[in-house]
Amino acid sequence: AKCQAATNIAESKKTECEYVQGNCTEKEVECQGAKARHDVAMCMFGDRLQELCKYKSEYDHMVEQITTTGTAHSDKDRREEWKTAQLLKCMLISHRSGSDFDQDNMAECQKADFEASFNEHVGELQLHKDLVQDLHDDVPFTCSQTSLKFSGYQVVLKQGVQALIVEAVNGDQFAPAINLKYGSQAFPMCASHTDVSSCASFDCPSDMVLREQNVCHLSSGCDAVQCCEIATPYCSNFVCPDDMVHVDGAANLRGADAATCCRAKPDCSTLGGNDCSEALPGWAGDHACVVHATTGGSTCSAYCAKASMECVRGQDNAGGCKLDPNHARQTTEQNGCLQSWGDQICACA
Repeated sequence: AKCQAATNIAESKKTECEYVQGNCTEKEVECQGAKARHDVAMCMFGDRLQELCKYKSEYDHMVEQITTTGTAHSDKDRREEWKTAQLLKCMLISHRSGSDFDQDNMAECQKADFEASFNEHVGELQLHKDLVQDLHDDVPFTCSQTSLKFSGYQVVLKQGVQALIVEAVNGDQFAPAINLKYGSQAFPMCASHTDVSSCASFDCPSDMVLREQNVCHLSSGCDAVQCCEIATPYCSNFVCPDDMVHVDGAANLRGADAATCCRAKPDCSTLGGNDCSEALPGWAGDHACVVHATTGGSTCSAYCAKASMECVRGQDNAGGCKLDPNHARQTTEQNGCLQSWGDQICACA
């Protein structure tokens, strides 16, 4: 008896341990997935930050070229060339009118405001420095940083005597090193621009499909976290049995089947009224009974409830199964099911 009791206890503990181990394994898989998504998000962020710094550097370089002299883009040089050309033009026009081509002619032409003439005929270059600075000030990045601080703390898993132990690294905020040179590995686990691979040929698990975004951002290459997403089968193409009607929406992960995509055809025989389903096809979908009902000043909601059904839609009629287009004379809440008329069109399901 004692042996049997001990055996029972051992079996119970074994079952308990298997349950705990199963939970631990599931959590470990969950953590691995979260870590992979975290790394991908960091790499994508790093790529965008490198692009920001690249474009800011190109803008600063262009501004320097424009605002100094002796460069191909110098605005100052271009203005001086304009002034020289306009001065020569003025002197030639004066010479054609009889003036001598001399210092007096030049002095007279130099009285003209060639700077204003340039702004009028060529235009004043707008560098939008304030706008660029405002945009840059909106993000806390100087493009000279060698590390970035993220919210939260870095944690590591250490193999303990009995379990994996989660520890904060020095208790410090997570601040990994970053390389802001465009095209390089932004973070150590990221792929550089030249090493980025495509998911196009990656084989996803049977219950997953390729993502629309098909670039692998990690230096370790492509994996299911980056390339795949859960396949959600939809009911739109599922054909229901003859005694059932289609229900719009997504099926469960087991696949599209009658249990999730179809429902039994409503029994309209207990509803009364005159059948309007053929006269109003599609007005309330194919899963409702549509009738011209005598509601006696009440609502379609109350009419459907008498037949243990729910109102899907209600609208006043203009004789028989013809809908009255002036639908907003009463409340349109609940698709018109709360309108009170002597008779009207009711859809019940």
